[in-house]
Amino acid sequence: MQSKTIIYFLSNEINRQFIGQHINDDTGTLVLEGKKHDGIDLKTAAALILIYRKAQIKLPVHYQNFAALNKKSFEQSTSEAVALHKLNLIKPQNKSVLNLCGGLGVDDWAFSKVAKSVDSCDIDPEVHDLATYNLNALDIPNVNRHLIDGLQFLNAKRKFDIIYADPDRRPGAAKVFKLEDALPDVVTNMDLILSHCEAFWIKVSPMADLTYLRKTLANLHKIIVISWMGDVREILLMCKSEIIAEPEVIALNADTKDGQMYTGRSTYSSPEVGVDGLFLYEPDKAIIKANLSKDYCSYCGMRMPDVSSHIFLSDQPHPDFMGRKFKIVKRFTYKPREIADYLERQKIKKANITV
Repeated sequence: MQSKTIIYFLSNEINRQFIGQHINDDTGTLVLEGKKHDGIDLKTAAALILIYRKAQIKLPVHYQNFAALNKKSFEQSTSEAVALHKLNLIKPQNKSVLNLCGGLGVDDWAFSKVAKSVDSCDIDPEVHDLATYNLNALDIPNVNRHLIDGLQFLNAKRKFDIIYADPDRRPGAAKVFKLEDALPDVVTNMDLILSHCEAFWIKVSPMADLTYLRKTLANLHKIIVISWMGDVREILLMCKSEIIAEPEVIALNADTKDGQMYTGRSTYSSPEVGVDGLFLYEPDKAIIKANLSKDYCSYCGMRMPDVSSHIFLSDQPHPDFMGRKFKIVKRFTYKPREIADYLERQKIKKANITV
């Protein structure tokens, strides 16, 4: 669905009201009711309804203001919850920000709340048109969109306090797993970018390998793994001109307004190994992805069944634990029949297994 079609549709108040009234309707049935809804482009309406249903959770402010979204840009966008948490990490308050690849503009939306100015570039005219429309829909006056390659814009412009990039991991149809193969190539152009800013922040895929990132980015200062709604959503990197021995590693859970954060320690004692305990804990996915499980277990004063495990055990409850918490009510050796009999006696119809 082209951006012009989406923007034209949403520019009509009647169309916006129609989406609001039918947000929970079956879209297949809706499309077949052409005569019943004369004058409404039902194909476009149905496509937007499917996106908006998901946007109610991921992009609630964009949904409430009928922002222009298409399937690809919506799927690749940051959630509003995660974007807002970045304000405490990136600290753009009263600063100038350049986004090398603005995409749909969700990060720009968050930056605009506190930044002095935001310049946002993109080379995709379809996404650029959607994001430009949304600046008016969301009443954002301090973001300027530019249909240009971010590195070209950088060459011709002043310095910025902060430069931010979400390199396209899928230019065209190809899947890209290395930063060097994404657009823009932030690895090759690192010196150029850092010469124009105080700090350069990069959003990368949650699948990125942290060892690879350390080896590839000599200027790496921080690695922040961010989880939201039970999964790692992105990894945020901060680079500066100075080279340091080892980057700081942080795990952040963005499920609440204040969030939960744990910063890895450069030195820590190995956790105790043992299977005893009254309570079982599973650390947040961000802790696991950041390779901080042993560090966090030691910090919490818990024990592990095995040093390669991501399960903790404790004799005491830990209400502020960053992750899932369970009370142990029964222990078994692994005998499926015995376990099944126990569940049946307790009238437990469903059980989840973690290994």
